[in-house]
Amino acid sequence: ARNELFDNFECDGKLFESLDDALKYADELEAKAVKAEMVTERAEQAEAQAEKEKRLKHLEDNIIG
Repeated sequence: ARNELFDNFECDGKLFESLDDALKYADELEAKAVKAEMVTERAEQAEAQAEKEKRLKHLEDNIIG
């Protein structure tokens, strides 16, 4: 957004002298958010896989043998 009072561009509460700098910062924020989302998604998948393996082990121990 353009901050008319300071004649700068604003992104996430920070002021930048050029639009390019503000857009670069916005891209960095978005990249960090996407990376964090991917890490969370991988952790959730690993947790789900561990739970499946735990259930399978339980079935094997108690039903099969």
